[in-house]
Amino acid sequence: MCSPATAAIKLLLAAPRTLSAATKPLFAATKPLHQDAARRDQDTVRRDQAAVRCHQDAVRRDQAAVRCDQAAAPGRCPPRHRSCSLLPRRCPLYQDASRQ
Repeated sequence: MCSPATAAIKLLLAAPRTLSAATKPLFAATKPLHQDAARRDQDTVRRDQAAVRCHQDAVRRDQAAVRCDQAAAPGRCPPRHRSCSLLPRRCPLYQDASRQ
């Protein structure tokens, strides 16, 4: 039989191994949760980037329509951009040509 001090020392020395053996399943269980969260974060980032691209495209189309309105020449739109094909309703020259 060993003394209480020796038993306590043996228990303390065994504790790290016991704790690591007990926590391994917990860490293994949380790993898929972290992976799912990372995938959801990536999906959110992709959706946000797609929304930004969509907004930027809309702004570019509106700017092109304004340039088309400002640079309207008699009978046709300026050849340097194709805003009339993108936004025919906003180009006054397109509307004039469609009425004739």
